[in-house]
Amino acid sequence: MPALYRRSKLKMYLQYKKDVCNDMIANSEDEEEIKKARIELSIINDIEDICEERSRY
Repeated sequence: MPALYRRSKLKMYLQYKKDVCNDMIANSEDEEEIKKARIELSIINDIEDICEERSRY
């Protein structure tokens, strides 16, 4: 599988997960769910940063 295809597939998945987390944060009244969604968003952002860094090489 070409690397560009894998990268774009990963970006699409990460964007989907970010949308889900943002919806959870916006619509949930449970503080524990909001906390989990924020942690997950932080992890997703870290993954995106790593991918961006690696794509420079």
